Amino acid sequence: MLILSAGMKRSGSTWLFNAAREILTSSSSFVTKLKSGWVDDLVSIPDLGNALIKLHNFDVELAERADLVIYSHRDLRDAIASMQRMFNVAPKLEIAEHLISQDAKWRKVADYVMRYEDFLVCPENILSGLCDLFGIKDLDISSINAKLNALSFDSSGEKNIRYNYQNLYHQGHVTNGKEGAWKGQLSEDFVALLERNYGDWFVSNGYVI
Repeated sequence: MLILSAGMKRSGSTWLFNAAREILTSSSSFVTKLKSGWVDDLVSIPDLGNALIKLHNFDVELAERADLVIYSHRDLRDAIASMQRMFNVAPKLEIAEHLISQDAKWRKVADYVMRYEDFLVCPENILSGLCDLFGIKDLDISSINAKLNALSFDSSGEKNIRYNYQNLYHQGHVTNGKEGAWKGQLSEDFVALLERNYGDWFVSNGYVI
């Protein structure tokens, strides 16, 4: 089985990846060994067997081979603001265009879509949805959620100077996390440009503009 854990950058995609990983490895009904990690760290992907792969950019070959695809998205304004805080990336319309393009491609193949703002309100609902997707019924959702809350870059497992190879959390991974954190950070002109160019996307995903 090949499961892809995709996501818009800075949309809770690392949490979603770990949620899937914890559910699959904690269930007695999923007894086969699971290899998991970031797509660039997993060599010989055709020979992985059961694998959970995290990635951002759409990969046609992997998407066609995947048994299941899970995907996360976030208010475009908050995603771009978070990229600026985390990676010092200047807000540009080209970034928004790339995120929207990738979003459309992943939505077409996704078996489960997580809205970041829903995750903020009730992560246990997301966990229940993933359990249903995987056909797993023997887990304590509250216990899984507690495990996820304890994960960080400093958790056990090999790591480089940037991220933990097991859970994929970076140092200082969460820079704010709140809904609407873009306010007061992104310029009014840039926000107006985003809302003018992608108004349909904002509205269709329940974001107020």
